[in-house]
Amino acid sequence: MRLPQLQIESQPVRLDIQSRKAQVEIRQPRPEVSVQTTRPSLEIESFRPELQIDQTATWNAINGGKPEAFIQRIYSDTPAVMQQHAARTIQKWRQIADLQVKENPLPDVAVSEAIREQAPRQVFGPASLFNTRINFEVRKPEISHTPGEVDIQVQTYRPEVDYAPGSVQYSVTQYPKVIVTPPPLVELQA
Repeated sequence: MRLPQLQIESQPVRLDIQSRKAQVEIRQPRPEVSVQTTRPSLEIESFRPELQIDQTATWNAINGGKPEAFIQRIYSDTPAVMQQHAARTIQKWRQIADLQVKENPLPDVAVSEAIREQAPRQVFGPASLFNTRINFEVRKPEISHTPGEVDIQVQTYRPEVDYAPGSVQYSVTQYPKVIVTPPPLVELQA
């Protein structure tokens, strides 16, 4: 015997969903930049080189130099010449006064005085390669520097933001349902 059965049917729910994205619009004006500069300055002061040539010792060796230096050399040389002359005179008179010599010493003294060379006098300066003195002076340039300046001003602006939020719309196009069909009535016989 067959038992009656329930028949159950179900329909799922159907949803209709529509969504719209959010929209963001951002605008930002460009910043304003102001730049001011001051030029640097550089000042240079240069000096001509100086050349000094001292030829005093050269002219002293060539022609005696200036009269003051010439006379000074003769004057400073005079004591030595006088000492030599005094020594020579004493030597001469000792020779004349020497009684041990039996001959007449005067002719010998006269001849020696006649052929005697004059004592050299230092009238001119000494000759040398280094008589001319050269002095060359170079001065460093004077440099003054003033640095430049840069002044930068920046004006920025906030961004402008427009925001439109998104949305979601939904609707039920089919509601869920369950259909239960009872079995047909069956009479049971006993």
